[in-house]
Amino acid sequence: MTATITKEDRKQWSIDKKSELKEKLDSVLDKALTDPGKMRELTDHYRVLGTYNYSFNNSCMVYAQGGKLVQSFKKWEELGRMVIKGQHARIYIFVPLLVGDKSKKEKPDGEEKAEEKKKLIFKLAPVFDVTQTEGEPLKYAHDSADTAAVSFDLLAPAVQSLTGLPVKTGPTGEIRGWCSKFEIMVSESSNNADKVRTLVHEAAHALLEHCGKAEKSRESREVEAEAVANLVISYFGMDVSLSEAYLAGYSNGIKSIDKQAILKTTDKLIKAFKPKGNE
Repeated sequence: MTATITKEDRKQWSIDKKSELKEKLDSVLDKALTDPGKMRELTDHYRVLGTYNYSFNNSCMVYAQGGKLVQSFKKWEELGRMVIKGQHARIYIFVPLLVGDKSKKEKPDGEEKAEEKKKLIFKLAPVFDVTQTEGEPLKYAHDSADTAAVSFDLLAPAVQSLTGLPVKTGPTGEIRGWCSKFEIMVSESSNNADKVRTLVHEAAHALLEHCGKAEKSRESREVEAEAVANLVISYFGMDVSLSEAYLAGYSNGIKSIDKQAILKTTDKLIKAFKPKGNE
């Protein structure tokens, strides 16, 4: 027999959930204010979620609940990804809602007239983390705010020499670039840091012999290439938050990756990027 959930039950659940989330958020903020490392984690987290129009408060709430990149069920569908069957919402955020607020106003003749005004409230809404979804890869149509100490223009010739493929820049639509049997293409609209990220990711595809081949699943190919990119850009001292979110979107491919190939490819790229005589 299924118990009936009343309006009062839902109201009490909302009160209890808000109290639970407040405690988690207070704990996270307390740690961030006393630990510079935790503060950096919070800002890195917002660097990703902020690009999807989330407030810093909601970003902190998602972080406190163990999430990385979240969207509503419907929004994931719009992005070409589906919530995996059997997954349940375990993360909640606050969303604004305009509701009617009826009040009585006395008219000059002494009569009372009902008047409805709108007021803004915030209600809890469930969202799903990227690790709870599957489908199309995430497309970043934005530029990160990060900067790179290395120049794309200096790295491109090294990649061209190492892979044997011409490196070009041009219009790429919503994606940042691609690798084919004939070329490596990088978006001309990206800033220097994102051009470097894309260049390293696509160079990894080429060196791992992913381009034009389909022996491995797309998920495995993307995890391997982005794992290399993550390690190389970390070597350059660049932020890896977007890389981590990208990797999370392909979590199903982690089971069949070639870890030795990732390490060897990372080594090849770092050596190729080092100034000669600085081994």
